[in-house]
Parts: sequence; C-alpha cells; structure tokens
Amino acid sequence: MGTVEKINICHLVSGDLWAGAEAQLATLISGLLEYKDLNITAILYNSGILEERLRQLGAPVWVIDERDNNSPKLIYETNKILKKTKCHILHSHRYKENVLGALARINTSVKCHVCTVHGLSEPFRGFKLYKAKIYEFCNYLAGRFSINRIIAVSDDTRKHLAKRYRSSKLITIHNGIDIDNLLDPQFRTTVSKKELGLGEDSFILGTIGRLMPVKGYEYLLKAFKLLQDKHDNLILLIIGDGPERNALESLAKDLKISENVVFYGFTENVSAMTGLFDIFVLSSLSEGISLSLLEAMAAGIPAVVTSVGGNPEVVSDKKTGLLVPPRNEYALAEACSLLLTDRKFRSQLSLNGQRNVAQRFTKEAMAGMVSNLYRELIDSTR
Repeated sequence: MGTVEKINICHLVSGDLWAGAEAQLATLISGLLEYKDLNITAILYNSGILEERLRQLGAPVWVIDERDNNSPKLIYETNKILKKTKCHILHSHRYKENVLGALARINTSVKCHVCTVHGLSEPFRGFKLYKAKIYEFCNYLAGRFSINRIIAVSDDTRKHLAKRYRSSKLITIHNGIDIDNLLDPQFRTTVSKKELGLGEDSFILGTIGRLMPVKGYEYLLKAFKLLQDKHDNLILLIIGDGPERNALESLAKDLKISENVVFYGFTENVSAMTGLFDIFVLSSLSEGISLSLLEAMAAGIPAVVTSVGGNPEVVSDKKTGLLVPPRNEYALAEACSLLLTDRKFRSQLSLNGQRNVAQRFTKEAMAGMVSNLYRELIDSTR
C-alpha cells in the first residue's frame, strides 16, 4: 500500500431512523471490517439502533447529537473527529451528511469524499417542496465540487444521476445482504400465526417498509380488496410504521378489509416476521434496491413487485418473481392471484429468486466492490 499502510475510512450518517439505508450501512460496515487494510469508523448525528448495531459489530462510533448542535457546530465537531482519526476517505450518506461532510473535510487529512445515493428523492408539495429544492441544490454543489465518487445502489438510480453529474464520477454497487445470518436458525425464530391471532390455514401476503406515500400502500390495499373478493383466508401483513399509518388504516376500513389487514408496526427483528409470509409484495412508486425484497427472496419467498427503480434489476419477470406496473391495483391483484392459484409456479419462482440473490446480492460482493473503490481512489491520489 506504499506510504499508507492502512486506509482510514469514516462513514458519516444521521442515524436518526432504522430504515433500509441504515440497515444497509450496518451490513456494509460488517463486510468492510473483514478487510485488514481498512480502518472503519463512523460518525452519527443521532443515537439509536444504528449506533447499537455498529457497536455490536465492533466498529468505533462517534455520536454528535444534532439535537444539541446546530449545523456550524456539527461541522466543527465532525472536522475535529476527521482530524483525530486521520481519515483518508469520508463516506457520507444522504443529502445533509453530504453537505456537512463537504464542509467538515476542509483542512483535514481527507483525500477523497465518497457518497452513496440509496434512492431518489421523494416527491413533496408546498413548503416541503421548496425546502427539498434548497437541500437538493446544496447537495448538488457538494457532489460537484467535493465528492469524488458517487455510488448508486442501482443502474436506474445511476441513470437519473447521470443527468446532473459526469458519468466518470458515478458507479453502481448493488445493495447486498448477509445471507448466512439471515438463514441462521438463531435469526430465523419466526413469530407464529397464533401469536398474531391468525388462523393456521391463513395465507399471508406480506410487505415491509416505512408507511410513506412513495411506498404505494394505497394500491396494495385496493389490490387486497380485489383479492379478498376471490380468495378465502387471506391476510395482508404490513410491517413498518410512518406518517401514513392513520390514513392507510382509514382506507382499510373504507374498503371493508380491516379484519384481514394487520398493521404490525415497527420491529427490529424483521427476519422473524418475514418467515410468516407466503408471498412478498412491494407496491413502491420509486425504489433503489429494496433490502426487504432481497431478504424475502433469500428466504425463499416468491415476490410480486412494481417495475420501478432497481426492482427489475433484482426481479426478472416470470423467472425470479413477478413485475407489475406501479399505481395499478388490478395488475397487482392479478399477479398475486396467479401465485395463489398455481403452487408449482410459486415454488419455481421461490427457488429461482433465492438462487439469484445468493449469486448477485450478497454482503461479500457489495463490500468487495466498495473496498476496491476505496483502494482505487487512494491510489489515484498518489
């Protein structure tokens, strides 16, 4: 490695939520810790589940609580940590961290700045729209003048980013999952149907994600209404919480499907719940590479997903799963109905999907590509 025996990497992330991006980062860091030529640390702007997971992995974690520090103070404290850790590569996640990181790296040992785009920005209206545009502009400046390489988690995301940044700055590195842990019996202790008050003969359509407009849950509920009119013993199990929960529960009542829809809420142990699913359904209007989709497929659960974002890069229609157009409850219901009535086809998709994820979307593959990128960037600075 020349004059740099080890490469010091610092991940910068808010850590205020435990959602797909945070779970993905924890998986990435667990893979990067395996490389002896990398020193991995993390700066978080909030305590929470991500901090706990990273400490469990043995990664050094610094927390600068954003509730007690304004932006200038966050920049100042981040700058101090970057100097103390002698950071060579700063790896930021999400808009705010990209911008604050770009400012905090000034007068430090940071040679390169990398960021990961976990998904495209969600649509907003009113004041939130103007606020989002300001954030996007600041993020664009950071990407243009500070960030050396932008990781897109899907080719679709990279295609959208290519409208704003030169192609040489962009690279696709697909999300990956820890399949060994996912399939370990210790982590697969499944919650029983009885514990949820469900009949043993019930057939469960399941989904996982934040209850946000971009997830398209209204179309899933409408599709479930169509399915319930044709099939018996169906249950829709929705794992996750968010600002749309009350509206979605009201819609379920209006559709007269409430008795068969379970809004389970947030859980850290998603794998235990996934084991209940007979079919995994993803009704998103926009998506990067869904971690819950990868985990469901790896567990052998057939998937019905919308053909948006990176979903078609994971699911090959009628081979490893079923793709349907977004915002179309009729197509969603038809695809689910096909799997409900054709057990042989369902089993074949399950097996093919499981093989696909095991071959292409692993923690090892993701961490290997990211570590190679780090080395490539450091070599380019010599």
